[in-house]
Formats: sequence, structure tokens, C-alpha cells
Amino acid sequence: MAGQHVLEDVLNTLYSLPYPMPWPRLRDSVHLAYRARFQLDGGSGIQHRMWFEHADRDLRTVLDALADLGAIERDRGMADPVFFDVDVSGAGPELPADMPPELAELLGVAGAVADPAAQERARARREELTAGPVELIRLTELGTRAVRQRLLAVGRDAPVGR
Repeated sequence: MAGQHVLEDVLNTLYSLPYPMPWPRLRDSVHLAYRARFQLDGGSGIQHRMWFEHADRDLRTVLDALADLGAIERDRGMADPVFFDVDVSGAGPELPADMPPELAELLGVAGAVADPAAQERARARREELTAGPVELIRLTELGTRAVRQRLLAVGRDAPVGR
């Protein structure tokens, strides 16, 4: 089931971050996962918008449940600059020539993706992240402990820290 894997990825991502995850970045990473999994093009057709609106609603429902259980905290504030797209169009780091465009977009590497729709998504995301306070999501101590135990149970490295 795709939703279960997305939830695991969301929790693993929150576990790995030293900063609260801004909603726009989390939302767009889930959208990107759906684009890659279902091979959706960058078009803005009404059907694609409906898929993403449903995905957003489902993700919000899961986040509500996790907040009710005490596994995550939600707050409002400015996104840390680490979540802004990185412009590598000039003298920035070299990217592997065979890096999939989805990975470059997920990493937030502006200029690395030739797809105009992806570049537009990056521009809109940066604008949304810098325009003012956004919803910020982080694991609580309880959530961190639970994700760490799940990662260790499946044999993954899960250092404690933050």
C-alpha cells in the first residue's frame, strides 16, 4: 500500500531532521513521491490536482492522529533556511549526471531540473516558505523514541541525537 510507505518515509524524515519540517516541504515531498510512483507528468491537469488534494487531506488526517497521540508537535513559525531550494546553476556543487530529476527536486536543487513544471514548483515553494510563518512539524520525545525503536527493529541505524 503506497500510503503506508509514505507514512514511514514521513516519520523517518522527521526523525532525521534537526529542525522542524515546514508543511510546504513535507507536502511537496509527498507529492513528488506520488509523481515518481505513479509516473505523473508535471502537468497541472484537474485530475492531478485532485490526487494531490486527496493526498494532502490524507496526510493532514494522519498528522492529526499523530498529534492526538502525542507523537508530533505542530507549531507556526519561519522555516529554517535549510529547507529553501539550493541554486546550483552557477558555481555550486556538481551533481551526478545520472541523478534522477525526482531526486534532484526532492533535495531542493534548483537549476538541476530541466522540467519547467518542477522549476515552477520550486519557485512557488520557496515563495511560500519565505513569505511568512508556516506550519512546522516535529516529532515529540515519544514520537522520536517510537520511530527509533521501529528503525532498530528492522535493522536500520538510528542514532540518538538532536
